[in-house]
Amino acid sequence: MSRFQPGKILVWLLITAAVWFISNLLLPEPPMAIALAALGAAIAGTILFGEERLPFVAGAIVLLLVTQVTTFDHFIEGAEWVLFVKLVALLTWVEFLYSSGYFETMIERLLPKGLKGTALLATISALAFISAALIDEVNSIVIIYFLTRAIIGFANGRFLMSDEGWGKTTVSLVSSTNIGSQLLPLGNPVGIAIAGIAGFSALDFIQYAWLPAILTLTVYLLLQRQFYPALVKDFGKVEVSQEDFESFDQMGTPSQGEYQVIEVETDSSTHTISREKPPFAILNGLFIFGVIGLVLSQPLGTALGFDGTTGLGLFAVLLWGITLHIASSYGQHNEGLLKQLPWSTLLFIVFLFAIAHVLEATGITELVATSLFGVMGSNILLWAFVIALIGGLVTAVMDNVIAIAVISGIIVQLEGLGLPVTVLWFSLLAAGVVAANSTPIGSAANIIANARARLSWAQWWNYGGWLAIPVTLVNIILLYIWIVVILGR
Repeated sequence: MSRFQPGKILVWLLITAAVWFISNLLLPEPPMAIALAALGAAIAGTILFGEERLPFVAGAIVLLLVTQVTTFDHFIEGAEWVLFVKLVALLTWVEFLYSSGYFETMIERLLPKGLKGTALLATISALAFISAALIDEVNSIVIIYFLTRAIIGFANGRFLMSDEGWGKTTVSLVSSTNIGSQLLPLGNPVGIAIAGIAGFSALDFIQYAWLPAILTLTVYLLLQRQFYPALVKDFGKVEVSQEDFESFDQMGTPSQGEYQVIEVETDSSTHTISREKPPFAILNGLFIFGVIGLVLSQPLGTALGFDGTTGLGLFAVLLWGITLHIASSYGQHNEGLLKQLPWSTLLFIVFLFAIAHVLEATGITELVATSLFGVMGSNILLWAFVIALIGGLVTAVMDNVIAIAVISGIIVQLEGLGLPVTVLWFSLLAAGVVAANSTPIGSAANIIANARARLSWAQWWNYGGWLAIPVTLVNIILLYIWIVVILGR
């Protein structure tokens, strides 16, 4: 039975008070210290309570309001509600396609039968890489995780790969997924956040991120082959067959059968309803429409006289409405579909960015940016490495949303100081997704996969987590060469 944890709450209060006290000694204005204490409260809540962090984010907001550092109206205005609407719209689209079995069907059709060994491992890694961009990291890792287990197979109820081999496989799948989530502003909420703040379209991601990301995945697979040859050897013992996909369906994936039976509880009894599986042609059309719209909405909106944000927002809301109507037409009612969204994460993103906006309003962000600029100057490569280092550390041990929310304000200030910041934005994205591979809590994909693999931090690191360090460095160097040296941005 869950109980209150007064010890942890006391630690949270002490951390918040300590940040406030020390900041008050170091910063020139008292509101700056309070704003930094609020950020410390949100971060401490995340570290101490994990996914149950929203009450402590609420405590940070109360601190800002009761000390009159900000007003409620200004706080709400500073929250990223535009980002919230886009996230809700796009995640609803993805969740419906996922729960309807569309992605499993596509992977079954695309994955060649008879594949094994190095080719199989590379193909599964590529599928994880691409699906993370087109689906999102969470649903992608769920599909790829169970698909890979089905391919490896069971004999007499016993999984055919050792625990250590499967641990290495899990880290590999997660790493490929996270590397791929930087391909489009859909694969990860932090990618959508960066796109919204920096004003990047999907075409910008294709132009700036794709080549470095593809090369980064290639380097990762080469390093994996070099340092984990036993993993490749394990995959040489299995082969893709039609029976694997039958096992995949038996694992309880959404694609099982033409109908899904759902239990609905009411005040007086429990009823079962049968939800019809939408025709594949409709799901395929919805997917293609969404991807094309995601890529073209911003430039098309600009050509028609809208600003870029309005163009993408208009399409996102349109896609959301179409998705809800198709879902309800086949028995998946709006309320049921919307309940499947990660509302806790969505609200955490919105409120954390609102706290970050208070940091900007009180002058902390500008103070940090100008102070660092005085030390580092306009060396863009150095800035890219520093952002990747700080963002990667925060991502690995706390949360990539925290890294994006805090550092994005600094990049905005650096742009005001005249620095070309395109590569800095994508370096921050790399810190939030590629560096996340180093620990089992680096991203949502890591947490979901490890909830089943149950690897300790030491096991995760030993089974391939440490590769995140050289791979992130490679990603940053490739981004710099491609964006700054070759494209001149």
